[in-house]
Amino acid sequence: TLSTFRIKESGKLERVQLAPAGGWQPRQFSFNKVGDKIAVGLQTNRTVVIWKRDLESGKIIPEEEGGKLGQVQLTGSVVATIWDE
Repeated sequence: TLSTFRIKESGKLERVQLAPAGGWQPRQFSFNKVGDKIAVGLQTNRTVVIWKRDLESGKIIPEEEGGKLGQVQLTGSVVATIWDE
């Protein structure tokens, strides 16, 4: 699961969303420069999943709403997800 939080004026965090990561044991994630996509590296599945992200709310768009943009199976462990932009 991936958690999205909002920083309140008081400095406290408010949970906005719990979203499926797309597999087991998310190890690392990164946003593209614009911030509208997130790449999630899943350690147990040895996969990387790309999700759409709403810039205004910060929420990850769920698969049933077309948010899952792609997935790739790796031959080795996921160490990092890095955008080449």
